[in-house]
Amino acid sequence: MTACQDGSVYLWHAKKSKPVFKLSRAHLKGWISALDTIKQSNIFATAGIDRVVKIWGIDGDNAGLKCLREVGVNGIVTDLKLTPEMLAVTECD
Repeated sequence: MTACQDGSVYLWHAKKSKPVFKLSRAHLKGWISALDTIKQSNIFATAGIDRVVKIWGIDGDNAGLKCLREVGVNGIVTDLKLTPEMLAVTECD
């Protein structure tokens, strides 16, 4: 998983040199500022300068991404940690 300043998220396969899926404009207002995954799962989170954290799931056999939940925050997220039990964010205003 990688994220770009244009708000895109790329899904990669370890044995491929190009991404297997690209989601353009995952965050509509600018770049993605943080990304984390739940290890050994198909769940990850992104945060953008739009003051929204999105929890994502990988559909099927790397066929796409589905937004599972959106969480509004008070500032721009500079770091986040995602586990099966919690979501923690560091933000600045």
